[in-house]
Formats: sequence, C-alpha cells, structure tokens
Amino acid sequence: MADSKSGDIEADKLGVEEEERELAKLVDGKELIEGIGVDSDEIQWRKDFVGFTEEDVENLEDLEDLFEGIKEMAAEEFYEHLLEYDETKEVLERSTRDVPSLKKTQTAYLMRLAGGEYDESYFADRARIGKIHEMLDMPPKHYIGTYMHYNNIVLPRIINNVIIKRRDEMDESGGVVSGLLGGGSSAEEKEAEIRAISEEIADKMMSFLRITNLDMQVAMDTYLHSYSQDLKDYNDQLTSVAYNVQNAVDNLSTSSQQVVQTSRGVHDLAETAKENSDEVVRDVSEMSSSVEEIASSAEEVDDMSDEMEESAVNTLESVDRINEAVDEVDETRSEKQQELESLVEHLEDLENLTDNLEDFADQIGILATKAGTHSAELTGETGEKLRNISDQMTNVAEQAESRAETADQIVDDISGSIEDAAEALDEIQDDIEDVDEASSEAYEEIESVVESSRVTSNSMSEISQVTDEQARLAEEIVVRVEDTAETSEDVSDEMTEMVQIVEDQDSRLENLNDKVQTRVEEITEEKQREADLF
Repeated sequence: MADSKSGDIEADKLGVEEEERELAKLVDGKELIEGIGVDSDEIQWRKDFVGFTEEDVENLEDLEDLFEGIKEMAAEEFYEHLLEYDETKEVLERSTRDVPSLKKTQTAYLMRLAGGEYDESYFADRARIGKIHEMLDMPPKHYIGTYMHYNNIVLPRIINNVIIKRRDEMDESGGVVSGLLGGGSSAEEKEAEIRAISEEIADKMMSFLRITNLDMQVAMDTYLHSYSQDLKDYNDQLTSVAYNVQNAVDNLSTSSQQVVQTSRGVHDLAETAKENSDEVVRDVSEMSSSVEEIASSAEEVDDMSDEMEESAVNTLESVDRINEAVDEVDETRSEKQQELESLVEHLEDLENLTDNLEDFADQIGILATKAGTHSAELTGETGEKLRNISDQMTNVAEQAESRAETADQIVDDISGSIEDAAEALDEIQDDIEDVDEASSEAYEEIESVVESSRVTSNSMSEISQVTDEQARLAEEIVVRVEDTAETSEDVSDEMTEMVQIVEDQDSRLENLNDKVQTRVEEITEEKQREADLF
C-alpha cells in the first residue's frame, strides 16, 4: 500500500508540474507577482499578518492523505456547483480548456495546498490563476464565492478526518467516542477530549482557511492590478477624449470666429458685389456700344482685305509678266554672247592676217634694201630703174607696216570693245539673276499677302459674327447682373443673420466644453472612489 500511495503522490506532482507549464504559456506568474509587488518579504509579512506559521505548514501536510482521497470528488462537486449557475457557466465556456481539463487543474491545486512549500513560486502560480480568471471576465464576487463553496466541500471532510483519526488512536476502553456514547470516562476527561478534538479541528480548519486566504489575497491583487491598469488606461483615454473634446471645441470656436469673420467679409463682399454689379451694368452697356463699333470696323477691314487680295493677285500677274520679259532679255543676252564669241574668233583670224602683213612688210623692206644695194653697183638706166624699184618697194613696205600697225590698233580697239561688251553681258546676267531672285521672293511674299488677305477676310467675317453674338450676350449680361445685384442684397441680409447664429453657437460650444470638463472630472473621481472601495 505504501508503494502505491507513493506512486500516486509522484504522479500528482508530475500532474502539477504539467499544469504549471501549461499555465505558464498563458501568463508569466513571476513577472505578475513582481508587477503587484509580492516578493519574499511581502509574502512573509502577509503570513505574519494572518498568523500563518510552521504549525500551519505541518497541519496542511497532515491533510495530504485526506486531500488525496477526496480530490476527484471535490473537483466533481466544485464544477457541478459552478455549472448550475448561468453566470459561472458562461465564464467556463469562455475558457480555452474543457471542464475535464479544468477538473484536473483543480485536483492539482488541492494537492498543492498540502505540499508544504508556500514560497514565491507557489504564489506566482496563485497569481497566474487569478489573472487567468480575470482574463476570462470572472467577477471578483464569483471568484471569492468559489472559495466559500470550496470551504463547504473541504472543511466538513477535515472535521470528519480529525474525528476518525482520533477514534482510531483511542483504545477500546477509553476515548471520546466511547465516552460520549456512555463509557466510563469522567466528565472532566470527556471535556478534555472534546476540547482536544475541537482544538485540532480548529487548527486544521484555520490552517486551511489561512492558506486559502493568502491565495485569495494574491488573486485579488491581480484583479486590482488589472483594474488599476484598466483605470489608468481608462483615465488616459478619458483624458485623451477630454483633450480631443477641448481641441475640438477650441477648433470649433476658432472656426466659428473664422466663420463670423468670413460671414462679415461675405456681407461686405455682397455689398461690394451689389455696387460692382451696378458698375458692371454701366460698363456692359458701354461695351455693347464698343462691340457694335468693332463690328462695323470689322466689316470695313473685311472689305479692305478683299481689295488687298485682288490687288495682290494683280501684282502676281505683273510679276509673271516681268519674269517673262526677264526670260526674253536673258535669251537675247545668250544670243549676243554667242555672237561675241564668234567675233572673237574672227579677231583672232584678223590678228593672224596682220601678223602676216607685218612679215610681208619686213620682207619687202629687206628686198628694198637689197635692191638699193644692187642699184648702187649698177650704172645707167638699169641702175636708175633698180633704185626706183627699191624706193617703191621701201614705200610699199612702209605703207604695209603702217597699215599693219593701224590694223593692230583696230584689232586692239575691237578686242577692248568685245571685253567691255562681255563684261556688260556678265553684268546683265547678274542683274537678270538678281531680278529673277527678287521676283521669286516677291512672288512668295505676294502669295503670302494673298493668303493673309484671305485669312484676314475670313477672320473679319468671324469677328463680325462674334461681335454680333457679343452684343447679344452683353444684353443678357446686363439682365443677369441686375439679378445678381438683387441676389447680393439678399445674401448680405442672410449673412447678417448667419453671423448672429454663429456667435450664438460659439457661446453654446463654450458651455459644452465646460460641461464636458466637469463631467470628465466627476467620472474620474467616481472611478477612483470605486477603486478605493474595492
């Protein structure tokens, strides 16, 4: 039996460790008790405050066998009671774990109460359990109430367990039970036995109540810590809301002032618009007259454009005739150029002939000289005749040479005239090219003038149509501007009313801001009182 019991205890310890690991995944108990300020010194103070001593540790360890025997039954009764109420049933349904798993955790907790170790690790586990219940939105009244129900389950079993153990310790001839049933013990002995049993029952019960009270303290600390954090968050949110409301009211107030200023500005603008509308009516009337004058001028420009186009077309025809005349002059120039080139060829022949004549004169001169020489050698009539022939030949040579010189001069004069004529023809060619180029440019310019004249004529026609339309629109504008003047006057009156409304609204916003700030302060104080009471 001892080995079996030892095995059950070891299994329970393993179960507790497994439960702790599972819970650690949800909430860090060590971090939690640090957050609520439960350290070793605080734990000892609380133990001292509720009177939890080593004697309580021993009493709880003595209950280990009892708890081992009733753990499943206690868990069954505990959750059966919770499932009878819709409120606690809803909390259990919100848990990620099913009821059988929760029962397993409950049996582990009961065995942990008799474990004898109540250090930071133990209370970290209690803080973790309390935090999980708070996360499941279990109200404190339910959590504290479950401990009362747990007392209803466990305490009667503790009483019964003490009585049974006492009975087993008595011998057959004595003991409280036999004495109470009519045995031979004296009244003093019976009273002493009853007092001893009562004290043991009270000690065991108080040890159980002290440890569960410490458990509830830590669990409630987690609730308070969470509520305190929620209250802080709530106050921060409330402060933020109040701040936002204040900003909104300030912005609205600023906007209201801007609206008032804008409304007044619109009022002034409306008055100005009415005045401007009257001026516009006058200006539009004057513009209508100007438009009519423009239309008349446009018609005149249109006529002038037509005349310009006709004149430009005539000019183009004249340019065409000039081009034809220039072509004829160029053709004549080409013919004269050819004749000059032919004349140059004849001059070259004439120069050759002159050269031959000069050679002939030179030869005659030579012959005359020879004849003169021979005539001096001869006497008589023959010598005389030869001298006459020599003189005649000399005369002929001189005449030939003179005529050759004259011919050379004539050739030189003709050659100079031909060169002048060639230069004149070249100049004529340049002039013809200049005239041809100028004619082409003039032709292009005149064509552009013709096109511009046509465009101008078309534009003037369109302008004439547009100005007619403008005159019609001007009349409509006058009518609309008159209507605008009346509307501006109505707007001015309405904006005056709006200014008054906005000013009233601004005053209401200031009152609203005061009420919001007052209500925020009241809610903050109310929440703080609730936290203090809790």
